[in-house]
Amino acid sequence: MIKYKLDHTDLCILKLLQKEGNLSNNQIAKKLNMSQSAIARRVVRLTDHRFIEGFTVILNKKLFEPKLTVLAQVVLNDHSGENTLKFKRRIVKYREILECYQTTGTCDFHLKIAIQDLRSYNQFLLEKLSSCGNVRSVQSFFVISVSKNNSAVPLHLEDI
Repeated sequence: MIKYKLDHTDLCILKLLQKEGNLSNNQIAKKLNMSQSAIARRVVRLTDHRFIEGFTVILNKKLFEPKLTVLAQVVLNDHSGENTLKFKRRIVKYREILECYQTTGTCDFHLKIAIQDLRSYNQFLLEKLSSCGNVRSVQSFFVISVSKNNSAVPLHLEDI
């Protein structure tokens, strides 16, 4: 695939779509004072070059179960590539784990877990996470409140 360099218009389109993913090409075109067909071509090109990976809807978590968010730090016994890969393959299968980051520092992985309550978390910890093998320790942090939750990539239009 040919390397594609983003221009100011591309960044404006991406910024608009990150803020409001349900905007139509026509709505974007009006905001940027361009034709709908030009926007459509750019969106296709941005998707083809994998700047856009997909579109999703963000639900209001307060209205749905689970109600408890846990941030867990996991330390492994063995850090060999094979054992680390086995751990990753196993945990990505658990629907309770929303995010998984392999990190540097005092722990090997940071997990964001959504679960119904403390009892359910205890069961998840004992039956799933601890049974992954190679887990030395898990330190759990229960989210009390969220001050910021943003998945948008910061785009600096002034950098162009």
